[in-house]
Amino acid sequence: MLAIRVWLHQRQGDEWGWSAWSLEHLGFATWAPTREEVLERVPAKLAEYGEWLARHRERWDATPQGPLEVVEEIAGNEVVFRDDLLPASVSEIERCQRLLGYTRSDLLQTVLEIVPPQKGDVGSNPTSSARRKAHGLVLGNESMRFCICRHPVSSRARHTTLWLPPG
Repeated sequence: MLAIRVWLHQRQGDEWGWSAWSLEHLGFATWAPTREEVLERVPAKLAEYGEWLARHRERWDATPQGPLEVVEEIAGNEVVFRDDLLPASVSEIERCQRLLGYTRSDLLQTVLEIVPPQKGDVGSNPTSSARRKAHGLVLGNESMRFCICRHPVSSRARHTTLWLPPG
């Protein structure tokens, strides 16, 4: 049985807690207040991530079932693992863009479900002022820094940081 390989980051400074990343599963990360709690969360959160990928018709072989293996552990304000310094391939960047699109779509759908209709709206008219503002906020988040975990190009797992322009 293969191990579930994770990279750990202890947040310090203005943030606190622990993040676990799987650099072998593009986009997967989870957070908890303590190291022990984040490690406990990984198997279930990795399974949820696989379900999310499947809903978007992305390939997901199966959730790894083996023991956890901590590959690297860092602490600080920034997340920079050794593999972060390696270049991303074109296919990895294209996959990242697809996953960002799914995330944006899911977030927008959630926001539209919770933003109450405004006076004068007809049914679920998405052109209401509140809904337009929500849509703008979701799309505006494209300008923020986004860290991704990526599938390995060869035998090495890698991770990178992308800057995407707004709109």
